[in-house]
Amino acid sequence: MPRMNGVDLVRRLAPVHPEMHVLYMSGYPGDAIAERGLFETGPSIAKPFTLEQLAQKVRAVLAGPVSRPRILVADDDEGVRHLFCKVLEAQGYRVTSAADGHQVTALVTDQHEDFRLVIIDLVMPEREGIETICSLRKNRPDIKILAVSGAFKGPMLDSMLTCASMLGADAALPKPVHPQDLLATVRTLLG
Repeated sequence: MPRMNGVDLVRRLAPVHPEMHVLYMSGYPGDAIAERGLFETGPSIAKPFTLEQLAQKVRAVLAGPVSRPRILVADDDEGVRHLFCKVLEAQGYRVTSAADGHQVTALVTDQHEDFRLVIIDLVMPEREGIETICSLRKNRPDIKILAVSGAFKGPMLDSMLTCASMLGADAALPKPVHPQDLLATVRTLLG
């Protein structure tokens, strides 16, 4: 579409209308769509399509969940928190952020918030991610945990992420995290 593509339109509307259902459509070949990252998430249909194919896709989209799960993003780097929140909110997730492990613990134990996923940096001031992961796993075994870290490089980073997984993280990603990798991992963890 001129001046704005469908993905950008959805990103603008999703925070205002989280109940909105989305079906992307395009006449570009699948490879061109993937290279441009146009359909980074969500159901899509390729043109040309029949009325029956369109009706089937619309029914599938409307039958899907309206409300996305609540996610807590914890990172001491404000830029990373902002990026993760922006990417997740654009896909309709309800997101809260925290700057350290103490805030994570307080928010998760608050009975008013039902977080299904915590995305947590391993190296933070006040209370480290590893310590917080152990606490979360002990007190909220039902919650999914995605550990992220960029504090180290090479084998040391791999060891940190492996340690996080051994202590209770359900998945781990090295920083910098590409938005598509973040979304794919979140979708896998939340089902």
